[in-house]
Amino acid sequence: MSVLDPKDRGHRKILERLRGELIIWLTTVRGDGQPQSVPVWFAWDGESFRLFSQPGKPKLDNIRKDPRVGLHLQATESGSNVVIFEGRAEIVEGPPATGLPDYIEKYAEQIEEYGWTAEGFADDYSAPIRVWPEKLRVW
Repeated sequence: MSVLDPKDRGHRKILERLRGELIIWLTTVRGDGQPQSVPVWFAWDGESFRLFSQPGKPKLDNIRKDPRVGLHLQATESGSNVVIFEGRAEIVEGPPATGLPDYIEKYAEQIEEYGWTAEGFADDYSAPIRVWPEKLRVW
């Protein structure tokens, strides 16, 4: 069951943000307990977040050691409109980014801006991550 209920008006606003916002902050925890936050591209599939990483990045090691993660949307300048998901991440087998048309469509402009093709991006960011949210905090 999803932490987001499309029947809830507030949740519908969050779902709109998930479709339109380009960046979400992923927080993992290093082996020594230090939190590590990085901005990532993402897609929401209705149940989970789909992310992609370059192989060998610290976030992958962190997830392998401790799958608990946080995902945060950008708040307003005054600190309102806060949306935080807490959940569990896993490094999964496929599909590559090109296997998720909604993801590629969402980031087509950025992919081109960085000089990639969709296939080139998928080759560079070939480690798929799936985050299953278990808790939602908003204010």
